[in-house]
Amino acid sequence: MHSLLARQLKNIFGKTDGIAPEWQDFLKNVDDAYHQSDADRQMLERALDLSSEELMQANSEMRALFQTLPDIFFLIDPVGKILDFKGPVTPDPNFTEVRPVGKTLPDILSPELHNPFLDLLTKALATRSMTSLVCSVDLNDSIHYYEARCVPFLNDQAIIVIRNITERKQAEERLQKEVREKSIILDTMSEIVVYIDREYNVIWANQAMHKAFNLSPETYHGRKCYEIHGREDRCPFCPAIKAMETGEPQIHPDLDSYGKRWILRGYPVRNEQGEIIGAVEIVTDVTESRNAEDALRQSEEKYKLLVENANMAIIIAQDFLLKYANPKASDMIGYSNKELLEMPMAKFAHPDDWAMAIDIHQKRLRGEPLPPSYIARVVHKNGDALWGEFTGVAITWEGKPATMNFVKDVTQQKKLEEQLLQAQKLEAIGTLAGGIAHDFNNLLMGIQGYASLMLLDMDSSHPYFRKLKSIEQQVQSGANLTKQLLGFARGGKYEVKATNLNKFILHNSELFGRTKKEITIHRFFAGDLWSVEIDRGQIDQVLLNLYINAWQAMPGRGSLYLETQNVILGEGDVQAYEIPPGRYVKVSIRDTGMGMDEATCRRIFDPFFTTKEMGRGVGLGLASAYGIICNHGGIITVDSEKGKGTAFNIFLPATENRVEGEAAPASAIHRGHETILIVDDEAINIEVIGAMAKKLGYQVVTADSGQEAVKQYRLDSTAIDLVILDAIMPGLSGSDTFEILRAINPRIKVILASGYSLNELTSKMMERGVRAFIQKPFRIEDIAATIKTVLATKD
Repeated sequence: MHSLLARQLKNIFGKTDGIAPEWQDFLKNVDDAYHQSDADRQMLERALDLSSEELMQANSEMRALFQTLPDIFFLIDPVGKILDFKGPVTPDPNFTEVRPVGKTLPDILSPELHNPFLDLLTKALATRSMTSLVCSVDLNDSIHYYEARCVPFLNDQAIIVIRNITERKQAEERLQKEVREKSIILDTMSEIVVYIDREYNVIWANQAMHKAFNLSPETYHGRKCYEIHGREDRCPFCPAIKAMETGEPQIHPDLDSYGKRWILRGYPVRNEQGEIIGAVEIVTDVTESRNAEDALRQSEEKYKLLVENANMAIIIAQDFLLKYANPKASDMIGYSNKELLEMPMAKFAHPDDWAMAIDIHQKRLRGEPLPPSYIARVVHKNGDALWGEFTGVAITWEGKPATMNFVKDVTQQKKLEEQLLQAQKLEAIGTLAGGIAHDFNNLLMGIQGYASLMLLDMDSSHPYFRKLKSIEQQVQSGANLTKQLLGFARGGKYEVKATNLNKFILHNSELFGRTKKEITIHRFFAGDLWSVEIDRGQIDQVLLNLYINAWQAMPGRGSLYLETQNVILGEGDVQAYEIPPGRYVKVSIRDTGMGMDEATCRRIFDPFFTTKEMGRGVGLGLASAYGIICNHGGIITVDSEKGKGTAFNIFLPATENRVEGEAAPASAIHRGHETILIVDDEAINIEVIGAMAKKLGYQVVTADSGQEAVKQYRLDSTAIDLVILDAIMPGLSGSDTFEILRAINPRIKVILASGYSLNELTSKMMERGVRAFIQKPFRIEDIAATIKTVLATKD
């Protein structure tokens, strides 16, 4: 029986046994209940003992955990009294109280903190729910941020957990600043930047997107990227979609859309696990640059077209090598473009001009002042020297200094300049030679005149006859010499006739061939050759000089080639010769002789220049030929090379006039009785010409000047039948004298006598009415025939 039951039975019945049987079942149940209660109590006691230990253990663990947390912990009663406290793990400038238990929040905190915390406590206790706040404190110019949570505890207490979130706040602010800066950067970009997710929804786009398509964020945010552009499905070329599919950056280099041209780039976006969660597409408007590129390409094509088809060579030189050459450069110097590239400049530069070219090239690279152009020679692939006019500029080629050079082939121009200089030099020398010949002819006139007068009345048996004939022959030799001088001096023609050069050249070459049988003559004559107007004697002299020169250049034997043909000379052909373009007859005289070098060719037409031995020539033959051809309005040129023979080319202007036959020679000396006025400023000429006229039976009146002639003629013009007038006189010239005399008597008959040949001045006088021309020195037979002819002409 349980002790508690026994005690109760003693208290009631005074005994524990002898209880009536009807109570036995009840007492047994009570005893069992007591025993069960003891067992339950023991179990409860054991459970309570275990729970207390576990609670203490848990409490210890909780406190240990709280101690390790960075948060600040307060247990506070309703009036704000601190019942328990755990401080921060690291020192906090706003929570410095070491033992705050028993104190209130205002005791340990500044108003910036305790007031918000008290409000938080009041609200939590009133609402019986957790409340929170974030606040800040400015301490020593440093802002501290705190996050607080208040939780009701038991009936009238609360727990406040405070965390210092300054570092987090600062990180958030830095992140927000970074986000703002990135947003600003992205919004200030001219490129369109769009971020889409895996479903192609637009998550974000910068301002360039808004401006380019006049869209606001509301119109495209959350929409499919392709829907924004009016498509029903994704764009097949989209680099952003391809970037998500491949995991690699993609590019679509050229898209023509919205009236503009774009470059699209796509980049995959990954999360921290490396999974692709979207893509960024960067769209660049390249309309202007592409248009500029197109314009540049077109410009480059035009430039290339101009450069490739330029009529001058264009080369780029760098480190004394050719880096570029246009087709004209290849044409000019004979090398292919492949051969020219990387070719040293020295290979095609003339050795004599190489030092100058180097100096100019280096100065141009240094930026030193230079003339706008210079002339230098270049060497053709075949070895010929060409003249080039160089202009250039310093440039950068493939990152290194270089020069671009423009080269104009002026070889022909140089030749023309040399020919022009030669012509001008010969013109100047010719003027001097003409003056000398004129004066010399006047001297010869006296000798010839007196010799003719003496021979006229002298029998051939006279002891002086042969001596006078010898004097006359010497005078004729002197006259021939002055003819050559006058021919070189372009002093004029004597007797001009329309002539067929084929017959003329055939005749004089046959005469030459009979005397020089070791020379083989080959003739190639044009069948329809145009006629030319020539002084046959002078042209015969020219051809004979050329034949003799060819014969002397071919000692022993050789071939002489004679050719005629009709040619048309253009402006460029006659530019250096001061003759008009048009129809010309070309005569070529080519030999197979020893030839001449370039220096000799340049001087070949100079008077008194000769390559012959002393006594074999005076150097007037070719000079005279040059003057005669020029005086006929033509051109004579030479082309020769050492060891390859020489070719002379003559160009004479063609004429429409018909070819005339030869006049029969005069037989006897004619005499007369008419009155002749002789006008000359040289006394010896007046004397000898007057003596000739008197010997022929004529009456003679003389005048030593133009003024005196006018005076004599005015005294009795009707008595004077003929005037022999000197062309060149001081004071009143022969031309002016003639004009005055003709004004007095329009039917006046005048013979013009001059030491010069028939030139432009005298030709014009004859066109105005002079009846005849005779050149000094002349024989009595010549003046007799001329006087007869003029007196016989009708008024």
